[in-house]
Amino acid sequence: MRANSDHFSEVARGADTGGAMVTIELHEKLQPFFDALNVMKGPSFGTEFTLVCPFMYLAHYELVTTDEGRNFLRSIGIDPDLIRISVGTEPISEIIEVFEEALACL
Repeated sequence: MRANSDHFSEVARGADTGGAMVTIELHEKLQPFFDALNVMKGPSFGTEFTLVCPFMYLAHYELVTTDEGRNFLRSIGIDPDLIRISVGTEPISEIIEVFEEALACL
């Protein structure tokens, strides 16, 4: 069995190409974490810098903006406050630091 990194190497555009998409569930309030997170925020991915967005707000805005919709998402096993992270090419220590600072606000 080959590692995922082997597959990535086959499609990467260069040796210094980075990139990963990560989705997290906080099981906490989204807003304090999102506000404290010192990275760029937005729906576009594929940048060289770390970018974060509240994914369900893009995919199911009509559901996450009402209590009924949020309860429905939870009832089918989906966290309405999913955070999608497009990991950039910054040093990993810098990325970890900004996430630790934001998590400390919870």
